[in-house]
Amino acid sequence: MPLKKYRNQNNSKEDFKYLKPIFQMRTRPSDLLNVVASPDIFYFGLLSSKMHMVWAAAVSGRFGNGIRYSSKICYNTFPLPSKISNDLKEKIRILSLEVIEEREKYPNKNLGDLYSEDMPISLREKHQQLDCAVDSIFSKTSFIDDSERLKVLFQLYNKAVKD
Repeated sequence: MPLKKYRNQNNSKEDFKYLKPIFQMRTRPSDLLNVVASPDIFYFGLLSSKMHMVWAAAVSGRFGNGIRYSSKICYNTFPLPSKISNDLKEKIRILSLEVIEEREKYPNKNLGDLYSEDMPISLREKHQQLDCAVDSIFSKTSFIDDSERLKVLFQLYNKAVKD
């Protein structure tokens, strides 16, 4: 049975500040694509977040100047707190759709163009809003930097491995 919707994550060939998952009805994936079959746009938000980018940069292999994203090493090991409120999940879903809608305002730009140094300010702002929401899954206070994010992620990961 063909999937109605799925997200895919391509391997980053350069050192971008964002992973660039897409949410599409029909895409023919190659062996360089990781596919997450889920109708829940919440997961798009997680994959698009700074928190997930920090995890991917820490645990993934390398491909040229960037990361080689692996579902086994990165996606499957990404630690989440056991309880996430439905309200927060819904907020992340809404913000995820806003990121997608913002991308669609630039039909003549591909993802590489959108996520270059000349990233549209409006798209950057949508990602920052999404990042704040995803960060709040992991901490009630704001993170000072990525090393704090990574510390929390590895604490959750170590707890999950022990359990």
